[in-house]
Amino acid sequence: MVLIPENLDSLLLPFIEKLLALDEYSSRILDRWYQSLESGFFLALIEKCRKCIIAIMASIFCEQDVTSLLKMMEKLYKVNESCAESIVSFSEFYMPELCIAEVLEFDYRNWVATERFSFCCYPFVFSTKAKALLLQIDMNLRIDEENIVDDIFMRNLAALWGIEEQMESTCLIVNIRRDHLFEDAIKKIEDVENLKRPFRVKFVGEDGIDERGVRKDFFLHLFEELLDPKRKLLRPCEEVDHLWFSCDECVSDDMYRVVGIYCGLAVNNGVVLDMNFPLELYKKLLGADLTRLDLKQIDPVLDRKLQILAEFVENGENTVENTFCRDFTTDASTELIENGKNIAVAAENRNDYINAYVDHVLHKSVDAFANGFQRVCDSKVFKLYRPEELMEMAGGSKNYDWRELEKVTRYTGEYNLTRKPKVIVWFWKVFHCLSQDEKEEFLRFTTGSSKIPIQGLELTIQPKMKNESDGDAVSINDYLPFARTCFNILELLPYESKATLKTQLKKAIKTEGFHAY
Repeated sequence: MVLIPENLDSLLLPFIEKLLALDEYSSRILDRWYQSLESGFFLALIEKCRKCIIAIMASIFCEQDVTSLLKMMEKLYKVNESCAESIVSFSEFYMPELCIAEVLEFDYRNWVATERFSFCCYPFVFSTKAKALLLQIDMNLRIDEENIVDDIFMRNLAALWGIEEQMESTCLIVNIRRDHLFEDAIKKIEDVENLKRPFRVKFVGEDGIDERGVRKDFFLHLFEELLDPKRKLLRPCEEVDHLWFSCDECVSDDMYRVVGIYCGLAVNNGVVLDMNFPLELYKKLLGADLTRLDLKQIDPVLDRKLQILAEFVENGENTVENTFCRDFTTDASTELIENGKNIAVAAENRNDYINAYVDHVLHKSVDAFANGFQRVCDSKVFKLYRPEELMEMAGGSKNYDWRELEKVTRYTGEYNLTRKPKVIVWFWKVFHCLSQDEKEEFLRFTTGSSKIPIQGLELTIQPKMKNESDGDAVSINDYLPFARTCFNILELLPYESKATLKTQLKKAIKTEGFHAY
């Protein structure tokens, strides 16, 4: 039980109310003092407010008191954000006590009502996981509202025409031919109006029912296609470990818009977006305008080239035109302006060239992608996200807790015993001795991604036996572990020794083809 501090009403709340009532000049002076605090003292202020809020929530809820405390936290949050280097991480403002589905739904309904108190007005207190839950709540409630409208319409239609009621599916279902996955994916989604429904996939000629597995299978293969260099959709950026849009003239804006739609569908349906985009893209998706400063983070090599061009001082025959030999095209020969290949870059127009190049990289194709993404992800909940949080929700997290993974792993068949079989004991001993890179490779092998979904990682280990057709010529120790990536399942054989298990596991996670989707 959290106790309310004895001096809350007599000292702390009156003090906070006086602080919040300061005039603008005095408030700025106070902010500068807060900025000078060491992180430990600053964190203590946040923690004091947080504990008081939780204590009030656990007793007799007083909206005015909680609002004052939240406004104080908001002031501290803005101070923290205004520093060139944050005093503490933005995650220090999170209140994990709020990350409960029932609490969040109640708060969301208050937020939508607008006139009621809601923590959603102070989004810095919600963790990424809490915001993901809010997004799911928003989607579910919107579907419920649509179903009510559809139900009334169909009942009226049935009464008018004397026909049997038929409810249209609340899901967005696409039929995909596996051997034409990319082409079908592009074609099937282009003309769909309502993209905000739960997304389901049906592979033509297959019996699989989409209970997450088929959908994940589809996205894993689609992302592989999107990353294929022959598609010319995305390119790796030099010196940094991420992708950006190729902006190739052979790829239309419509294509990037569809790619944005599918990335939005993945985010909305809880599928990890296994495409390594930089933080700047998520800033763009949340409505920020990208600038030259962002280019430095996206493509530092290009940024340096443009900076060298901008600072070049001509000397005699060493002119901009003779030294750089550039026209108004990109490194990939895409024209930056009309007839750009016939216009040389010179001292008098180099700023126009730089501006055109920056605009091309930051907006061409990126705008179309963002438009597609926002057609799916237009919920007001997205306004609560920071770019870092959207990036974590979309692409997964690298905040690994391998011991927690062991705790939550489920077992089936003869491995699901109170006393774990020796092969399971060996497995975890081997796993915890793997290097960090090997553990990430294991995640990719078993789940299709090296990152952890925001809702947490689920893993199932089940027995696998040798093929009867192999007879005695093949030993159990000759088989590699097998992964069913769509369902996060590892099929592990009952190896005869820990050493064999270690050898075969390491082979499996580095071998293409020893997994099934």
